[in-house]
Amino acid sequence: VPPSRADDDDDDADLLDDPVARALQRPRTTSAHPEPPPPIPTGVSRETHDLILKTIEGGRAWKATQDAEVERLRRERLEALVRERAAAVPAVRNVGAEALLEVVRNTKEWVVAHVFDDTVPGCARVDAAIAALQRRQRERPSDSRHVGAPPPVFVRMDAAEAGGEFHEVDADALPALLVYHAGELVESTFRLDLRDADDLEDHLDNLGLFGA
Repeated sequence: VPPSRADDDDDDADLLDDPVARALQRPRTTSAHPEPPPPIPTGVSRETHDLILKTIEGGRAWKATQDAEVERLRRERLEALVRERAAAVPAVRNVGAEALLEVVRNTKEWVVAHVFDDTVPGCARVDAAIAALQRRQRERPSDSRHVGAPPPVFVRMDAAEAGGEFHEVDADALPALLVYHAGELVESTFRLDLRDADDLEDHLDNLGLFGA
C-alpha cells in the first residue's frame, strides 16, 4: 500500500527534527567564529556522526573543484574560439577591377565589395561599419550573427578604377556594395545608407549571408 500524504508529512517532520538536517538547511555564513558542529543525534555513534559530516563536506569540496574545472575549461575553449575566429577573419583589401574579378573567381564563399570615392561622405561610414563588424567578428564572435561558417571577404575598389565588367560608377550612386557568392553576383546596392555595423549586418543578413 503506498504511503499516505500524512505519512510523507510525518517523514518530513522527522527530517526537520534531525539536528544534522536542520544544520544543513541553515545558510552558510562567513563569520569569523565558525559555528559549532551539530549535536550528535540520539542513537548515532560519534564515529558514524563524524563520518556523515566528513562525507557531506567532502561532497561540497568535490563539487566546488568540479565547478572550478568546468569554468576553467569553458574559459579556455572560449579563448581558443576567439583566437581561431580572429585568424579566420581576412583583412579588407584594396583592389582594382581585375583583382576583384580574381577574388570573386577564387572565393567559394561570400565576397563583399565596397565601391567608394573618398570625396563621398557616405563611403567613410561604410568603411567604418565594415571595420567595426570585422572587429566584432574577431574579438566578440558570440555577438556576431555570422558564426559557424567562413566570414565574408571584404574588399574595397575605388570607383575611378571601375570598368570592364563593372562599368563606371558615378559619384552620386556611391557608396555601392557588390555582394557575390560562389562567384555569382547576388546583389548590387547603390547609395547605401549605413549608420553603423548593426546596419551593415542587417543589410547582409537580408541578402542571406547569415542563413543556414
